[in-house]
Amino acid sequence: MNTENAITKIQSDKWLEEAGQFLQEACVEFEKNAVDIAIASDDDKEIAAYFLADIKKLLKEVESRRVQYVTPFNEKVKAANGWCKQYSTRLEAADKSFKAKILAYEKKLADDRRRVEEEARQREEDRQAKLKELEEQAQKEVTPEVQQEIRQVKDEQVAEQIHLEETKRDKTQHFSGVSTTIKQVWTFEVENIKELPTDYLLPNETLIRKAVNAGVRTIPGVRIFQIDQLSSRF
Repeated sequence: MNTENAITKIQSDKWLEEAGQFLQEACVEFEKNAVDIAIASDDDKEIAAYFLADIKKLLKEVESRRVQYVTPFNEKVKAANGWCKQYSTRLEAADKSFKAKILAYEKKLADDRRRVEEEARQREEDRQAKLKELEEQAQKEVTPEVQQEIRQVKDEQVAEQIHLEETKRDKTQHFSGVSTTIKQVWTFEVENIKELPTDYLLPNETLIRKAVNAGVRTIPGVRIFQIDQLSSRF
């Protein structure tokens, strides 16, 4: 496989069309040799080093061409993202404000509803006590007045129940061409990170690596050690 020929194809104007075949052949050859080679002498190591040099050359050219090819697109994407962001940020802020105010309004209605229901519950308890008293009185002596009071109390019970049902607010409100829905969702906030189970703790590997590279050699819970790393030059 001619590495220089592959590099020439990568550097050509028609690199997307022409370089693929050469890179495919290069990858097949490197993959095969990487599996087959057994390094038992300096001569073997020298052969592997030449392979590494060729791979490094190709990687450099592929990356260079990739950057050259995608940079204009990335700049367009960056410009488009920036243009959209200036408006989407403002729109999202307005969206958040509307939703917060609607939720505050719905919360007030819900609080008012709970207050009304509590007052209705208390009135129902009073009516139940009144009914019990009237029914006990009717067992002793049935009079038109007692019967009228019993009917009146029961009518009040029915009327209030109907009123509560009629004024019950649906979670989804429909308007002209739009609707809003209030629903309960689960969320969380960390109150004490020290009490969190380890399953929910994620190490900051970037910060750990930065500290190790800066010379830190002791971090509780972390084993810091050395490994061999091979570098090649051409």
